[in-house]
Amino acid sequence: MVIKGFNITCGEDIEDSRKLIYSNNPSPSRTKFPKTYIFDEDKSVRWNREEVERLNAEVDASVKKYREDILQSEQNLRNEVIDYIVDYFRVGESRIGKFDRGAAEAIWAKVQSIHDDSDYLYLDEYLDLIDTVMTFVKG
Repeated sequence: MVIKGFNITCGEDIEDSRKLIYSNNPSPSRTKFPKTYIFDEDKSVRWNREEVERLNAEVDASVKKYREDILQSEQNLRNEVIDYIVDYFRVGESRIGKFDRGAAEAIWAKVQSIHDDSDYLYLDEYLDLIDTVMTFVKG
């Protein structure tokens, strides 16, 4: 299930949103049947082979959909985080000057490179620090 509308208001919301993405998208079974697997000895070899192909195709399709849903949900979350960063600095534009989406994307990329996937709690502290530095440089 693709998730959107995370309502990011602080760094903690990012972690909660990531948990929501994965809890609402349980990982599908990745178990496939060997090509020689026999489901029913009373049926033909051809039928058993076709059944293996059909069920393995279902596994492939469910794994593909899971990955697509996770990637789309992660992209939705990323977009909302970028919007949050832009809005955060838009409030202070009179002090710090124009702040655009490209700058917000650069900040988010840096935060992600510093912290692993489970620790975005410091985002607000980074934003406060950047705001202070930009105000000092501008001012």
